[in-house]
Amino acid sequence: MIDFYMEVKDDVPQHIGFCHVLPGNIRDSIGTIVQPISSMRQEPIGQITIEYVVIRPLKDCPCDLSVSYSKHWKHGWTGLDIGHRGSGTSQKHNTLKKYVI
Repeated sequence: MIDFYMEVKDDVPQHIGFCHVLPGNIRDSIGTIVQPISSMRQEPIGQITIEYVVIRPLKDCPCDLSVSYSKHWKHGWTGLDIGHRGSGTSQKHNTLKKYVI
């Protein structure tokens, strides 16, 4: 089930409708389906087009993790701390003139 909400002028979003995507509608491993959107009073108010890809496990692939990299890493290694990746180099020198118009 997919719910649809609408926000009106900084107010709490209102639940305006929903649609159901049933497994029987997904016939191929890749495709597009069109589903009707119903209002809260069960009236049709539109439709949604959904592109999908179904991913299934590989046949004859034993995914038992009997071979892993558990012996590759040192026992004391706690992980890699990469930090925040959105700052970039422009945030190194915060000056007031950047924020004054």
